[in-house]
Amino acid sequence: MIFETVLWLDTGDMTGFAMLDRHGRDFWADEFDFQTAATALEQLCASRGPRLAVGWERYTVDPGRPQTHVYDALGMTGVARYLARKYRCIGLPSAAPGDRKTGTRKILTAIGWWRPGKDDAQAAAQHLYAWCMRTANLPPRERAILSEGVSTLGGRS
Repeated sequence: MIFETVLWLDTGDMTGFAMLDRHGRDFWADEFDFQTAATALEQLCASRGPRLAVGWERYTVDPGRPQTHVYDALGMTGVARYLARKYRCIGLPSAAPGDRKTGTRKILTAIGWWRPGKDDAQAAAQHLYAWCMRTANLPPRERAILSEGVSTLGGRS
């Protein structure tokens, strides 16, 4: 992994956080309301600066669908962009909502990244997993787990 720590956000009414350290030893995921998420994100960005890479789901306004949490999602994306730049964190290319679909519940459960009852944290973990797969940065422990169970997890590692 080229970054010491990678953080993915899934924004909305609640913002999901999923974070992985460089060596894959520490994975953490949770979700927060807007104000708590903004405060937590500022603390992470301030303490890690350029050692932190931050990515977020790209929110697309679709006039054909209800946009219940559009302001929270777009607002948190703006907060994330601002804080990442302010503290010189590395901004990762944003991800489309569907990009996270490779991180199925079976896969995240197998590697210990599933957070029951926390849908937004799970969505952020899915984005983190998908990013790891796209960039060949899945940590060795997770790669080993998935290589042992590819046929039962319904996908390739």
